Order: sequence, then structure tokens, then C-alpha cells
Amino acid sequence: MAAVMGFGCATVHTEKVARFSPAAADEKRATVEMPGVYKVRWRRASTDALSPVHGTSRYLTVGTTVGFEQQTDGAIVAVAGDERIRLPAGPSDAKYVMWHSTWEERTELGEGLADFADGAGKVLIVASVVGLLFVIWTLDDRDVGGVCHKHRRHDCRRCR
Repeated sequence: MAAVMGFGCATVHTEKVARFSPAAADEKRATVEMPGVYKVRWRRASTDALSPVHGTSRYLTVGTTVGFEQQTDGAIVAVAGDERIRLPAGPSDAKYVMWHSTWEERTELGEGLADFADGAGKVLIVASVVGLLFVIWTLDDRDVGGVCHKHRRHDCRRCR
């Protein structure tokens, strides 16, 4: 299914909330608009990749206030509702930190292929059961090793 996903069966969504720059040192707050699992991630100046901050994954609901605060000692604290999470020191070339969520949503093509696969699987199971029953029904005692199991003889004239 993973290979099929690359052909338009799912759309990847990204939600970025409450971007905070340590250089600006201003508190940043925002409200979550999409429910889901969010994680704090650093954006470095040297790359476009986002680095996750371990231990910050939280399921957040719509309307939850998230953001960041900078303490007097320079430490950054992530805020998620009433919870405060002190972050470990970020990368030396940190550009900003933010709450981030990514999720996949099936497209109409993906839904259609899933329905087709579900139906094809059921047809395959029924065909297998019918085939097995046919094989069992067509076998009789004379077909097993040439021995008539009813009369226990190799060449039983009564069963021919």
C-alpha cells in the first residue's frame, strides 16, 4: 500500500503553529486549528530540515493555546495549554522553533482503491473456499494411493 500512496492516494498535510525565534526573544502564542499529534521542532539555519525535540509529542485539540516563552536564563519553554515543557538547548545555528504536526488524508482515488482491494479480498476468499470444497468433493477413496479404503484392496472390482 505504501507504493500506491505515492500515486495520489493520499494527501500529506502539515500544520505549523507558534513559530518562535530565540534571537527575537518575544513570547509567541497561537491557537491550534486542527486536532492531532504535535511535536516541537527546531529549524536550523544550515538546512531546511526540521529537527524534532524528543519528549514533546502531545495530542492537541482545537482551541488549545500553544507557544513559547524564554526564561531569564535563556532557556526556552514550550507551552501547550496549561503544560510547560522546558526544552533542552537547541542547535547552535537554530533559526526558530515551532509546534508541528503532519498527517495523511486519503484522496478519492485512495478511497476507491481501498474499497476495490476490500472487495477483491472477499472474492478471493470465497473462490478459495469453493475451490477447496470442489477438490474435497471430487476425491474419493480410490484416488488415494490406488487403494480402495472401503474394501482395503488395491484392485477392488466392486468400486470400479
